[in-house]
Amino acid sequence: MSFLLWFMACSQDHSHEEMTQRVAYLEQKVLSQEKKIQQLMSFEIQKKKSSPLCINEQPDVYILFKSKLEDFILQEDTRPRIYPHQKDGEIIGLRIANVPDDWKSCDLDDGDLLLSINDVRLRTPRTLQGLYQRKDTFTDLRVRRKRDEKEHTVRFRILNR
Repeated sequence: MSFLLWFMACSQDHSHEEMTQRVAYLEQKVLSQEKKIQQLMSFEIQKKKSSPLCINEQPDVYILFKSKLEDFILQEDTRPRIYPHQKDGEIIGLRIANVPDDWKSCDLDDGDLLLSINDVRLRTPRTLQGLYQRKDTFTDLRVRRKRDEKEHTVRFRILNR
């Protein structure tokens, strides 16, 4: 009888040990899966953040997403710097500098000289601010700029997304 009790006790200990190991294994597996889910979620968030500000639709025509533009304008580190540019003592446009990579998807680059937007000559940053305040009325922008001594017009279709 004592042998039978000893055998049952050993098998129960062994069974408990196996169950403990199995639970520990399953807990590790769950933690591993949670990590993978967090990584995927983080990747999706980064993917959303890294979607471009503009999409090139055809030569010199870009799609600009209004919601993304507003996000980029509100964040100081994602805005290019703008300075009045003079020629012969007269301000002829606004020079852009420190253009973040996100803005480069809109064919804007360091050193570009913005001359006008929708035929409104850009002489001061205040002119640009005035245009921005009327952004809700625009469905299309025509930006005339000068790069490498060549004037060029780029069109932006604005989508409410």
